[in-house]
Amino acid sequence: RNFKDLQKIKLYLVNLGFSDFASFFLDFTKFISDITCLANIKNLKDINIKSKEDFINLLKPEAEIEKAFKEWFLIFLSWGEKQREIITQISKSKKQLGDAQIKDLESQLSYLFVSGFLDINNIDNLKRYNIYLQGMNKRCDSASVNPLKSQQAFMLLSDYWVRFCKEFEQKPENISAHDQSYLALMKYRWLVEEYRISIFAQSLGSRIKVSPKRMEAVWGEYLNSKY
Repeated sequence: RNFKDLQKIKLYLVNLGFSDFASFFLDFTKFISDITCLANIKNLKDINIKSKEDFINLLKPEAEIEKAFKEWFLIFLSWGEKQREIITQISKSKKQLGDAQIKDLESQLSYLFVSGFLDINNIDNLKRYNIYLQGMNKRCDSASVNPLKSQQAFMLLSDYWVRFCKEFEQKPENISAHDQSYLALMKYRWLVEEYRISIFAQSLGSRIKVSPKRMEAVWGEYLNSKY
């Protein structure tokens, strides 16, 4: 609406890892195109494409694309705002959290908004982002009230997350998002994210049942697919 709003939007997008408006809109418009088209195609039992017109007819009407664009754009800005709030919370709770937990929280944020996160995440994962960010808020709040309990919960999580980070950083740069080992690693990665919710913010509810036993089983699946 005005220059001040524009600056705020730019700041929020930078928080999400986009260097400028151009890089954001390039990724974002592709994302909107993908989700509106695929959502429509998934509802079709029989797809028969014989011409360009047939394909265009699969796309959602422009009004629905515009609606999705507006809805997700506001969601993105809310993520950027929440990220700023979390960073502020971490700064205020440094003493209670301790260096190890601060590093873990910063790592969690960086992986949620890693470069290209729109391409490597499916829509179901993105829909959980608000929960993950709220979970980080609750974790910081809990640490301020009961630092010992927060530390004990962190000890349950630490090893599971560290080994994911190590594997992710060592993956080949040109690996396909459809590669079996990559898919297995991502399955484990989101399981750990749900585990965070189960130990730091139970009231938000995890999407699936998660336990150390299940994480070990999924990690084993990843190792088997890798070797």
